[in-house]
Amino acid sequence: SDAAEASIELRSPNFNAKVYGTHTDYQASASYNYTPQTLFPTRPYQNILYAELEYTGRFKFPKSVTHDLHAGVGYRLKDVKWDYLQDDVPTEHHGAVFLQDTLEIGKHVRFVASGRLDYVPFLQGIVGSPRGSLIIKPTEKQAVRVLASTAFRNPTFLESYLDLNIQVPLPGLEINSASNTKGLA
Repeated sequence: SDAAEASIELRSPNFNAKVYGTHTDYQASASYNYTPQTLFPTRPYQNILYAELEYTGRFKFPKSVTHDLHAGVGYRLKDVKWDYLQDDVPTEHHGAVFLQDTLEIGKHVRFVASGRLDYVPFLQGIVGSPRGSLIIKPTEKQAVRVLASTAFRNPTFLESYLDLNIQVPLPGLEINSASNTKGLA
């Protein structure tokens, strides 16, 4: 078994950058098996690389509205091999673009508008996630927030490419658990 992780982050008044990577290579199995089942031995192998570049800035436009702007791009490489997955799992290249603007209107009102676009290789498309919230502070210790949003989570490799034969108590019989029906008919 081996594992490694490295990261670097740079921050400046207007630009932030970060890169991190992980590598894992293990041998594993279930700790208990029922007769006549096996211990499902497996060897998960994974490499992940993530990079992000972000611009941040504060400005006034018009004079009575202060903007706190964050905009950036991200990239993620996912390379996974695992016995419970299909044999031909592709190396995935994910991309993202994000933007958030917090508008401060006087001392009592803030409006936050944000969104991101993610390219998801498994879906072969771009998924958007817009968000917005209005925060009203009637006093220094009170806040009322109204928000609307959508959310998206990238599917994991297990959700996307599962291909696991499950043994049943009858000799010679297996059930296939698969998340992708490609090739099944």
